Amino acid sequence: MATRLSDRRVGARGSRQGFEMLRVSAGPFADTVNVFERYDDHGLNFTDATTVALAERRDIDRVLSFDDDFDGIVPRLDPATVA
Repeated sequence: MATRLSDRRVGARGSRQGFEMLRVSAGPFADTVNVFERYDDHGLNFTDATTVALAERRDIDRVLSFDDDFDGIVPRLDPATVA
């Protein structure tokens, strides 16, 4: 599974590139702090809060994650369902 996702990330072996790596700068970092505080009752760690903040900032409609901590916050695509 990890190899298939990696191949899709880089567009290898005839796979279409389906993921974009996002970098965190000062603006998204401040958003992360806000998300971390807003969802303190959901058990998000700071990395998960960063993912949510970037999804909100970039109008991303779902995240790819095995982690169900995102459920109820942002729609999640389970990597096991990715073909």
